[in-house]
Amino acid sequence: MKIMVVDDEYYAREALVNVIERSLSGQTDTFIQAFDSAQKAIEAMPGFVPDILFTDIRMDEMTGLELCEFVHHNFSSVTLVIISGYADFGYAQKAIRFNVSRYLTKPVSESDIQEILQQFVFKSRTNPSGSFHPNDIPAPDSSSTPVSSDEITNIINVSSCRLIRHYMTERNLFSLMEILRESFDIFLADYGCGKAMSKKYFSSIFGLLQSHETKLEQNEEFAFFKKDVLEKSNQISDTASAYELMNEVLRYLEVALTDNIKQEASLAEKIIAYIENHYFEDLNMNDIAKNVFFISPNYLSKLVNDATGLRFSKYLLKIRMENARKILAREDLSISEVAQLTGYNSESHFIQLFKKYYGKTPKHYRSALLK
Repeated sequence: MKIMVVDDEYYAREALVNVIERSLSGQTDTFIQAFDSAQKAIEAMPGFVPDILFTDIRMDEMTGLELCEFVHHNFSSVTLVIISGYADFGYAQKAIRFNVSRYLTKPVSESDIQEILQQFVFKSRTNPSGSFHPNDIPAPDSSSTPVSSDEITNIINVSSCRLIRHYMTERNLFSLMEILRESFDIFLADYGCGKAMSKKYFSSIFGLLQSHETKLEQNEEFAFFKKDVLEKSNQISDTASAYELMNEVLRYLEVALTDNIKQEASLAEKIIAYIENHYFEDLNMNDIAKNVFFISPNYLSKLVNDATGLRFSKYLLKIRMENARKILAREDLSISEVAQLTGYNSESHFIQLFKKYYGKTPKHYRSALLK
């Protein structure tokens, strides 16, 4: 496997190379070249055409997007991965045009890099040509016309699919609508507005939306709407009727997903309030998720993180430490009692956490507070 890394920041470039090397440890047929500019990468390409290209976006003289455009037109078999410090919709929209497979935002997780490399290795073994065609699109409903995995991959641009997932995760509704419109424009340009292909497109979009935690699958109205759209897709006769149906889908999704976001915000507020009112108890995220709010622990963790910017454990620690600081003002309570009142059975563990959080032991903090 040949890999190229392009980033004008030395430490970012070296860090990514190290992650790739760790992920591919034990493989002797791996070659990695790293460059500090897009121009140098292009100059090297006649002699070193990579299987995967990782590139930063913002670089002097020539941007990562310009590099992707060049590679897309001249070396179309290369898998393109953009790494950016910005979750910018404008960049993401342009990335679709150049068939970028992944758009990652810094800091990049090692698991993301490993997933990309593992997918390539798997596809290379199952595809003798060695070309990489990521398939991240769920199959349409069994009620729709049977279609092969490779055909579905071509129905919706892979980069569109990745970006749809990204903006659903970020709950950026405006950008999600724009990406859906963009993917539909690409679909019509590539495949026209035939009835069968249009039905497959809408089936794939609905499958993608339901595969994520949009809660649409729990909405009975959505099931009827989906059925109605798939029936109407059989009546598409021209581009105008295709866009009319797509606009109907977008209007519905905007309302439905807005309601979901509002419900999530309300649920997040309830979870935060529960933590703040029960911080002195033996709180366990899994128990709270399953037995108090009846949702998955991962979903609860995401709601807390979205609302506070902190993981569940970090937010609980923050609330406990803030309350411990207030309680320490009471001289009649021992350090052990303060620990108990903030959810810690072990006084030594409480002291250790408090010192790490505030830089002082509870005893020294109290002394300074009461001077």
